[in-house]
Amino acid sequence: MLHYPVNVVKWKQLVPQLIKTMHPPDPNPRAPFEQLYSDLMEPIERLNCEQFEADRIEFKLVELDSEYAAIATKIVSLGYGTRYLRRGAYLTQLVHFIDLDNQRMAVATYDTGEGELVLGTVSGYMELPEVLNLFEPTGQAGWAHHFDEIPAELKRFAMHPLLDGRRLAEPYMSWLNTYKRLITRGMVQVLLDEFKDHNARVAYYIISPKIERFVRSTGMSGERMELVPADNEYAYTVRQVYPIYWKPDAPREEQPYCYVLPDLALEADDEQRLLAEVHG
Repeated sequence: MLHYPVNVVKWKQLVPQLIKTMHPPDPNPRAPFEQLYSDLMEPIERLNCEQFEADRIEFKLVELDSEYAAIATKIVSLGYGTRYLRRGAYLTQLVHFIDLDNQRMAVATYDTGEGELVLGTVSGYMELPEVLNLFEPTGQAGWAHHFDEIPAELKRFAMHPLLDGRRLAEPYMSWLNTYKRLITRGMVQVLLDEFKDHNARVAYYIISPKIERFVRSTGMSGERMELVPADNEYAYTVRQVYPIYWKPDAPREEQPYCYVLPDLALEADDEQRLLAEVHG
């Protein structure tokens, strides 16, 4: 478990701005996002801003059958569904687990005084990561791991709707972005430590050009892999269900790429910079 001290003064000023800008997703009778939103916001609506007084955010691995994981699944389903699900598609099980034995889940929690609020989540896979089915090598390029090494993958980065998609005036927007980068970094670090404990050597992750700058600002300075979209039924289906994300008909430079952290390490300078911003 990791934790970062939080500037409570900044946080208590930021929370009212976040709540003020909250709005439910657009109605979609075939995809019950409104219910997911209500489920996630209900604990916050019962609180007043004076209860956001805890002095730390904690990051931890959670069991997949825990209440933490149930809330994290709702966060992922809401975030990915409202952004990327093909129009008219049914929301059935946006978050599916290929192999529970190989999956790990990290969450960031915040102590409100009445309980823990799950602020975000990142999942990780080992040995048979999904990325191996979504991309394939081309020409002389290959995967970063050798056949006798354990590959891992970071995926399903998602934030609670309290933090996600806000448009705030300054300085609140800068504060929010700093917290989101710090939260993402903490969750990723927990998973990287878990990968190392299980002798993984590399971690892959897929990101779109739109969020590359944000991801790098968390310390995830991975190398972009020279891979192409895989030609198989699974990859084709994923791209058709989420065309807004994958952009299968767009030029390659506008589509998501696969990156790799070959040494399972985040940039140390970025952590110190983020902590300085939080406390500045």
